[in-house]
Amino acid sequence: MKQKPFIALILFSILMSACSAGAGATATPAAIPTVLADSTIIAEGRVEPLRDAEIAFTASGVVSDVLVAEGQPVTKGQPLIRLGDASDTQFAAAQLELVRAQKASMTSSTPPGLMWHKPSST
Repeated sequence: MKQKPFIALILFSILMSACSAGAGATATPAAIPTVLADSTIIAEGRVEPLRDAEIAFTASGVVSDVLVAEGQPVTKGQPLIRLGDASDTQFAAAQLELVRAQKASMTSSTPPGLMWHKPSST
């Protein structure tokens, strides 16, 4: 029974402190600058291509040369990049194989595409 007057006193104190807190402080309104509207429209968007193309290569290596520019039309079979440079080991091995094939074709009367190598009998 003694708790009811005590709870009522606490609620009354909270209510009075909440009501009296706003009386002492008055807010001064800040001047809001006038904004002039113009005919400019600002919007956000996303550009998406009409068509996509996935490109896959049969060889791997370092791209040494890009042979087409971005947006440039290309035709089927047109080279797009050149792989390898002097520091690429696969490129160096391919260059060596090419030189050997060229030397072999110079010394042989058989065209380079028709060369046949006899397996060694060791």
